[in-house]
Amino acid sequence: MKTLDTIRTFKTKHFTLTVKAVEDFDLDLSWDDDGSVRAALESGEFQSFGVVATLYADGHEIAEDSLWGCIYESPAEFMDHVGIKAKARADGLNYGSYFSGMVRNVITEGRKELSSLAALTVRA
Repeated sequence: MKTLDTIRTFKTKHFTLTVKAVEDFDLDLSWDDDGSVRAALESGEFQSFGVVATLYADGHEIAEDSLWGCIYESPAEFMDHVGIKAKARADGLNYGSYFSGMVRNVITEGRKELSSLAALTVRA
């Protein structure tokens, strides 16, 4: 899986969470009725990619979440949560974000994984 761009990296003392744009070889454009998205992809106006969020604990992968078939102007545009709360308050609407959802998912899964590991009894 070839990385196209690192969208964001979060680091703490023991944890690293990375969100990367990666090549996606199975793009489905069956919903593009007028061909405008395909044309934008072919012209370079849009890019298609998959997004993989991975949580590491002291360098060991403990959780991962992925989303495929993403189409944006750039991988940085996937991180659409920036300013989303202020926009939601101003518009009186509730906006979702794939980016923040993936970050929440991978942290939740990582906590579950660490909790299950902590419950293991290891005999030496």
